[in-house]
Amino acid sequence: MGFTSPIGLFALLAIPAVIFLHLFRQRFRERRVAGLFLFAPDALPARAGNKRTRLLKTPSFWLEIAAALLLALWLGGFTVGAGHRVPHLVVIWDDSASMGADGVPERARAALEEALDELPGHARGTLIVSGTRPEVRIGPRAPAAFLRDAFDALAPRQPQHDLRPSLLLGRELAGDEGRLLLLTDRPFEDAPPRATVRAVGAAQGNAAVLSARRDGTKVYFDLMAFADGSMRTRFTIHARDRELRNEEITLPPGRLVRLSFGDPGPQVPVRFALGDDALAIDNAVTLLPSPTRVVPVATAMPDETRTLLALDEVLDVLPAVRVVGDRAQAALVIADAPLETAPGQSRVVIRPSADETDAWVGPFLLEHRHPLLRGVTLEGIVWTAGNTSPPGAPLALAGELALICEQAAPGGALRLAVNLDAKRSNVAASPDWPILWSNVVEHVRRRLPGPAATNVRLGELMSYRGRLPDASLVGPDGATRPARGTAVYTWVARKPGVHRLIDADGRERARWSAHFVDAAESDLREAATATRAPIEEPTGGTEQEGDFERTLLALLLLAVLTADWWVLS
Repeated sequence: MGFTSPIGLFALLAIPAVIFLHLFRQRFRERRVAGLFLFAPDALPARAGNKRTRLLKTPSFWLEIAAALLLALWLGGFTVGAGHRVPHLVVIWDDSASMGADGVPERARAALEEALDELPGHARGTLIVSGTRPEVRIGPRAPAAFLRDAFDALAPRQPQHDLRPSLLLGRELAGDEGRLLLLTDRPFEDAPPRATVRAVGAAQGNAAVLSARRDGTKVYFDLMAFADGSMRTRFTIHARDRELRNEEITLPPGRLVRLSFGDPGPQVPVRFALGDDALAIDNAVTLLPSPTRVVPVATAMPDETRTLLALDEVLDVLPAVRVVGDRAQAALVIADAPLETAPGQSRVVIRPSADETDAWVGPFLLEHRHPLLRGVTLEGIVWTAGNTSPPGAPLALAGELALICEQAAPGGALRLAVNLDAKRSNVAASPDWPILWSNVVEHVRRRLPGPAATNVRLGELMSYRGRLPDASLVGPDGATRPARGTAVYTWVARKPGVHRLIDADGRERARWSAHFVDAAESDLREAATATRAPIEEPTGGTEQEGDFERTLLALLLLAVLTADWWVLS
């Protein structure tokens, strides 16, 4: 004995409702009259009211209680016997982008409809959407009819991924009795024996944009035709609302074709689009301007020391760096002594760690895995340093003496201690000196407010550094996602197009353009239509189990309602 849909037992709330209606009837005031024959018969029965009366246990009352009970048992899927099981279909939907090719969604829907039509009305269904982390979109064990409505909301756009984790999850949810159905567009042999594999694809030629980038002077687009012969298509380039190019091009099969054009402006969005073909998701890309985050730098040291270290010359050649006189406005402060800095402000202190100094000649031991020392060798220099190590984690060592140390700081700010006597060293003459400062500046730049990158691929992270309480991300379709975090906000790019970050006042703070790039998914030549029947059948019950009880309950409910109507009439 059990219930296939326990949520239907909420219909038992109708029983107290029936009792409530029978308790509250209008109480009549006693009046003396000459004769009852003067009143119409339909005015005599009591009417519902707001005064509680004695419960009248009439035949109609008991019939209405029985009807409410039968209705609850019918909605709850009441069954008798432990051997009764409800059919369960687990559908695994391949969410890779190639499932959106011409004709594939229609054939996939037909395959799903065919599988659902074979099930009885009380069957259960589960929909799993594949991915690197499979998602249960419907269920587990929801009414199978729900799968029809959920199918329309599927929009495949993921890069190529392994289907086996999704099949493993489906097998666990199906148990020993459920059936498995994999909907994909290519033949797939590595499926469980009990799975039905419906490949609904078709081999088609397709052209795709494989990469897009801009370097400030030019924009580059890499194209490829995945076909057995050459493909002729048209491409267009728009800068804002102005069309720059509209030309036809012939793409040879399987060969990369690179197009380059003059950049219409460093702050102008550029949209490139190919003509319609078998797969639309890989035909267009929008390149937004790269974020220009200028690093304000302040120096707090004597002019002589600054000259010995060639700081003015180094900072002058580094891109997107501005020297400021007010330390409060600087993101990076270079000093010859520790000083107080604002929260989030980075600091580099250059001075010998002790009065007694020693001169060192390489080779030096460097932590090359750290981004601050990327490309730095310190070869052929004389480094004079204090004979005690400064506090912090050493990044460069001369024997056991630390020359450069990184110190912990709140908020991810950079704290660097450089154990260096500028008067007795020739470090500033080394080509490694501007490389070190370039790494320091880029380290600070990455922590400035704003987006880390404005052009991303689907599946990559869109990140924003800064404090924006109550901000939200607006997708290309207008859907919003809240910004969760404190100082860094991240979202996964799930839909192609332009995403906008809106603060609490409705102002736009950042933009990202997400585009699809995956050569394996753009190549539709291996797609096919095929069916692999299950090798093993489920060990559970048949599709007719549970129908008898529901039919009997429905007949009893109809009989009780008819009897109640007859009694009241």
